[in-house]
Amino acid sequence: MARIIAGLGSPHAPAVGAAVDRRDEESAYWKPLFDGYKPMRAWLEREKPDVIILFTNDHFTSFFLDVIPTFAIAVAGQHEIADEGWGKRKLPEVPGHTDLAWHLSRQLVEVGFDLSVCHRLPLDHGSLSPLSALMPHVTEWPVKVVPILVNVLHFPIPTAARCFQLGRAIRAAVASYEEDLKVVVLGTGGPASVVAFDVARPAVGPERRAVVQGLVNAAGYSGSLLLLAATGATLTALGGFTGPAFRIAFLLQYPLWLLAVVGIVRNARRLGGAPN
Repeated sequence: MARIIAGLGSPHAPAVGAAVDRRDEESAYWKPLFDGYKPMRAWLEREKPDVIILFTNDHFTSFFLDVIPTFAIAVAGQHEIADEGWGKRKLPEVPGHTDLAWHLSRQLVEVGFDLSVCHRLPLDHGSLSPLSALMPHVTEWPVKVVPILVNVLHFPIPTAARCFQLGRAIRAAVASYEEDLKVVVLGTGGPASVVAFDVARPAVGPERRAVVQGLVNAAGYSGSLLLLAATGATLTALGGFTGPAFRIAFLLQYPLWLLAVVGIVRNARRLGGAPN
């Protein structure tokens, strides 16, 4: 019987993969981040899992605004490296586990999750940044990967509750697979970025939900742009790209975080409960 032996998490920013490719993990800038990967790397080398079920999202590499499934699963035996506009990363193709992927697809349909089945799904930085950070500089991947994509780019997006239900269904489906496999679940991305959507949805009726979600999304991007501009101005005022200047400039994000937390708590109380 297959069994899930661990759950891991990782960001999937493209710069993380670029740092791995440059072998820059021990530089002063990147070392604090990659030190966090060392326990996970050591654990993976020791436990040698058979399969990673990878929860990620597409970045308009395989899908675009005209076709975006809410959930999708890749069933190919090999997953090619996507070209995101600057050439493919020099990584080996990622092996898939076709039998397990099809088993998950069939079992999930039985419990109400109709995942789009992808026979070809090139993997972009959403998959490759965490995989290469956890298993760097390999000539052959030591584990097979079943990617599961969650739409976080185009509304309507699935709720946190629905994603949780999908996770429970996948756990049960893995347990029903007869082959003895050690399975690791790897989640990537930034889950905090969708908290505001779950706060906003209950505030309005279905007919206005898309407008409210658009406002939340626009506010998120506006806040990010404001923070980038303020960070750049602060670095310039402090004399450029030095370590002390970065430490001070990066403090600017905390007031925005505090404002966001206050807004979430205030509106959750006003709506009569916590976010879904």
